[in-house]
Amino acid sequence: MKKIFLYSLAVLASVILASCNGDYDDWAQPQHNPQEEAITIPGFTATPVVQSIDCSSVTTDSVSIFTLSEAALPEGFTLDNARLEIIPQGEDNAIKKNVNASIEGKSAVADLAEVTASFYGKRPIAHSFVAHVYLNAVKNGDAVLIDAGKFNLEMTPKAPFIDSGYYLVGDMTDWKLSPDFKFTHSGANVYEDSKFTLVFTTKDDKQCWKIIPQGNVDTGNIWAVENDPKGVVGIENDGDDAMKGTLLTTTSKGEKAGAGKIAKAGTYMMTINMMDYTYEIVKPTEFEYVALIGVGGKWSDGDDIDLTQVTPHNWYKANVEIPDGGFKIRADHKWRDDGNWGFDAGQNYESKGTLITSGGSNNIPVPAGTYNIYFNDITGAYAFVEVK
Repeated sequence: MKKIFLYSLAVLASVILASCNGDYDDWAQPQHNPQEEAITIPGFTATPVVQSIDCSSVTTDSVSIFTLSEAALPEGFTLDNARLEIIPQGEDNAIKKNVNASIEGKSAVADLAEVTASFYGKRPIAHSFVAHVYLNAVKNGDAVLIDAGKFNLEMTPKAPFIDSGYYLVGDMTDWKLSPDFKFTHSGANVYEDSKFTLVFTTKDDKQCWKIIPQGNVDTGNIWAVENDPKGVVGIENDGDDAMKGTLLTTTSKGEKAGAGKIAKAGTYMMTINMMDYTYEIVKPTEFEYVALIGVGGKWSDGDDIDLTQVTPHNWYKANVEIPDGGFKIRADHKWRDDGNWGFDAGQNYESKGTLITSGGSNNIPVPAGTYNIYFNDITGAYAFVEVK
């Protein structure tokens, strides 16, 4: 049987090549052999159909990428298992990403978008790749790996619209814009950090809300754009008081987004992830004290320096003298995982930023001086303002 298969391969080569030199014994192996090497057959190549793909603009599940130029196969041979090996252009040592393709040269848009994002993230910027086409010629269960050539392909990842900033409006703001209800953000590119956070207080029950993108604010009319990917953000069912769920700008019925609802009065933290358009609202832990510990090397119980509460979950202590050495911030004069804040490993000192909550967090290396200290025990945001 093996000799018959090898003979058929020779026929395959002669039909496709018209002329062909070389010994094919070493490539006539089943595909499952990890040492298999692909053969290159003159005249059998993949020709690109497109040079650029914007995954956000494609309206179909798959897209045509290449066509195959081929002669008729010998009797009993079929083509199967087409795929692309994709690497960034100019990065020959990068780890190749595989994307399945049909024999007609079509690949799933979702797979292409995932490859692009794996190299560069989901920021919607075009990137150049090299796509290498491989496929198998199969007969009686045995397969020959064929190299159909490579070509350049520019791809832009599929990503939702993310604005530079967002505001919460609703019954608690009298449906007007308020700077106190602007979501905070790290300042990184929004396609690298797509999460926005807001700590807010409602004084009444049954408070409805929507989310206003910065683009609407910039027009001077917070309702300027609705029922549009760049417009006002809400939820599917108007008045739903779910504490987590999906955000959208247009409902499944094609209507403008509905308003969410906070069922009970209180202080909450709302986090929105605009990469996947989700939200979560949590009622944070209430602490009796938030304090510095370790100032001047004093780490014993009773050495805590309490911070004065300014607003719910926003603390400060004026004129704290900090000698050389680090300290931490902890809640209720105890070491607790949900109330023990410090620097992340490798975090360089800056006068403002974010602390992490962890029993293994590092000390905060504030330079010696006298400070006004501001700290939010929900978000971990801090500011150390030196008093001159």
